[in-house]
Amino acid sequence: MKKILGFLFLSFIFAASQSFAQTTILRPAVAFVKAARDTLFIKQADSAVQAFDLHSITNNVGSFILVDSVRQLAVIGMKPDGSRMILGGNFYYYDNKSSSHVSYSGLISIPWPLDQSLKDPTKTIQFLLPTPSANGFRPEGILSKDGSQWWATLQSYSQAQLTPVFYHGNTDGSGKIDSTTPENVQGDDRLQSGVQFSNLALDTKTNTMLAMSFSGVQSSSQYTSFYIYFYTWSVGNDVQADNFTGSFKSKFVPTPSPGNENPIVDSLFGMTVIPNNNGSTCLLGFTSDPTNSIDLYQTPYTTGSIGFSNQGQIPDDILPSGEDFFSGENCPPSYVEAVATNGEGQPGNAGDVFVNSIGGDSVLFVTHESSDNCSDRNAKSGIYYHNYTNTNDSAHLVYNDPKGQELQPVWVVMPYIVPQYPGIAWQGTQTTNFGTVDTGKTNSLTLTVIDSGKVPVTIDSATMGGPNAAEMMLGSLTYPIVLQPQGTQSFTVTFQPMAPSGSRKGGLKIYFEGETHDSLTQMLTGTANVPANSVAQDPALSASMTTQPNPFSASASISLTAPEAGAMNIVVHDAVGRVVYRSDVREAGAGEAEAFTFDAKSLGLPDGVYYITAFLDNRQATREVVFAR
Repeated sequence: MKKILGFLFLSFIFAASQSFAQTTILRPAVAFVKAARDTLFIKQADSAVQAFDLHSITNNVGSFILVDSVRQLAVIGMKPDGSRMILGGNFYYYDNKSSSHVSYSGLISIPWPLDQSLKDPTKTIQFLLPTPSANGFRPEGILSKDGSQWWATLQSYSQAQLTPVFYHGNTDGSGKIDSTTPENVQGDDRLQSGVQFSNLALDTKTNTMLAMSFSGVQSSSQYTSFYIYFYTWSVGNDVQADNFTGSFKSKFVPTPSPGNENPIVDSLFGMTVIPNNNGSTCLLGFTSDPTNSIDLYQTPYTTGSIGFSNQGQIPDDILPSGEDFFSGENCPPSYVEAVATNGEGQPGNAGDVFVNSIGGDSVLFVTHESSDNCSDRNAKSGIYYHNYTNTNDSAHLVYNDPKGQELQPVWVVMPYIVPQYPGIAWQGTQTTNFGTVDTGKTNSLTLTVIDSGKVPVTIDSATMGGPNAAEMMLGSLTYPIVLQPQGTQSFTVTFQPMAPSGSRKGGLKIYFEGETHDSLTQMLTGTANVPANSVAQDPALSASMTTQPNPFSASASISLTAPEAGAMNIVVHDAVGRVVYRSDVREAGAGEAEAFTFDAKSLGLPDGVYYITAFLDNRQATREVVFAR
């Protein structure tokens, strides 16, 4: 199954816009409504809950001016680019065109986000589908993968006979509305006691809508009156309804005995449709007890072929100890959602569970239910996220409100402001090995950094470090250096090896004005080679260089005469190439003599061979000395 990134752990970018100090991404969020069903709530992973009062937000917007209220609000979904959201509800507003107050019940498509964009005349509110009866209006639906199409049913439950009707249309309001009713359930006496739907799902490979419904849960004998249907709809064809009550009962429900007539399934959570997105099969989820796991069964969805191939469980122990999938911590295990009045239960877009039908790997759970069926349903009510394809994944709390009754948790995307801090990175693949270089010769490497952020970055300075930094010289640059986004800057480092032969290491470190990381380092390597019979590299400087005594027991004196004016100093390496002493740098005129001292004893160095290298700008000469106490 195709994966979608988890809500609590990973963020994914649908779209981005650049600004000087921040960027905006769209990332997963959960939308839901509460018992009043008049306000839209959206929760992102690490942000506070946002409440959208549609009455206030849409007030004084074009021809759609809400002056009263919103009722029966339901979330169908949001386009993956975040540009439109599909909602259902009863909307009471003043229509400028007719100069009258109007009541509209049904589905609408609204531009998103709900801010000044509503004042843009090109971003209109679309009235998609009015409901034929507002009394039983409890919509649920699903969007296509690209968000351009929607599927819905406007009555997800009924207390009496219901003929299921499914609808399909475009989220932008264009084109016609397709509708279909399964002929083989019209007027079916088995629906006399009312019907409830599971979540609507969508096989994204073929855009086939999937759903289940059951009826007869409130009758005195659920076993004899209970019926369960599976629906499939490919637009352009008739909806297919598959009555698989018999096979379901024979596999899952023992014949009840007097005094032992437990409910067959527990309402909307007891039935879950999870698409495999392969064009032919899906998973069906069932439970007959709110404290038990959800058993998942793979089945073909061709009419007449419903079967039950066990595909594992969504266990109830993914929730914190003491809580159940939909009854909450304090609801008794005998809870059953029986919708007897409009005030009970949570019919709507799955009510208790919402399946991510696009990725097909995650579900959202509600952990409480109607106050009529629970003595204290307010305690620890919440919405949980779970990746059901990961057997080691626990459910993770998305939102908790001890005073709230959450309805219809649905995945949406929401803008998220990401602060942009200055940053640099190495550009492409960098060559970092100088290779083997003879003493007295040089080799250079050029390394390039790029402004990797979306704001300008200032490079303050650059230095060479590491055990052999004295043999790697950084080219001169004028600081500070300001890079624009995606701008580059090159740094040249020259390797001037000194005796003895062996490997060398150094590091180019670049300092910049950032947030948490304010430097970037690249390690450089090379190999020094001392040619045979060649200890002194520059004849003129070597001729003036004397070291005495040699061997020495405490310190050695080094005398140098500058063949030409320049900066003069000495560096001492041990036998394995480590720098053990570096003198000060002195400006010497042509013909001037300078004296240096290498005090090995006071430095605490061990006896052995050392190499003293004298520098005069680009000239160098080396002498081997022996320290023996």
